[in-house]
Amino acid sequence: MKWISKLVDKITHSDFNLNSSFYYYGHEIHCQSGTRDYLAAYIGSDFSFSFDFWLKKLVIFTENKKMEKALIQGFQNIYKDTTVIFDYENN
Repeated sequence: MKWISKLVDKITHSDFNLNSSFYYYGHEIHCQSGTRDYLAAYIGSDFSFSFDFWLKKLVIFTENKKMEKALIQGFQNIYKDTTVIFDYENN
């Protein structure tokens, strides 16, 4: 799932529009944000997460071990002290 790391790199760049929808490696991506410090993202209709850039907190809302592992690794490659929270009940 190397494309997940590439996606994380793309959505964490300062010039990325945090309110956008696009296709990435054949996956539909929806990003929503009310502020430049927070991002909620949906990969298709099967996986969602949020990231707080200020607190470096990644919240994963959908259980999928392969996606989780790739996503965590992608964020930790950029933000070494990323906190990860699993919140499957509030999806």
